[in-house]
Amino acid sequence: MQNERIIKYIGNIEDDSLIDGANMIVICGFGEKGKRVYEYLTKEYNSIVLCDALEVGDYQGKKIVSYSDIDRYLDAVFLVTNLDIRDTVYLLKRSGINNIHVITR
Repeated sequence: MQNERIIKYIGNIEDDSLIDGANMIVICGFGEKGKRVYEYLTKEYNSIVLCDALEVGDYQGKKIVSYSDIDRYLDAVFLVTNLDIRDTVYLLKRSGINNIHVITR
């Protein structure tokens, strides 16, 4: 299990077919790209969690959680949309997350 690939996808959100059928999606990083990804996904998914280190509060009535809360969503698909990809992936991996998708645009 140590050699298991935790980054399942790298690319555009529109081309990420590996999220099809996901029960829950966590968007990590809620800047401009994160908001665009959220708007795209809300057309098909209801269970979306927003996560950011700096943004706190809510967006369109949806709560934005901090990284200290991610252990509650271990079975989710995690979309990394922020610029600090390496540190975010490391943090997620250290937290036991093994379904990470890096969204490039």
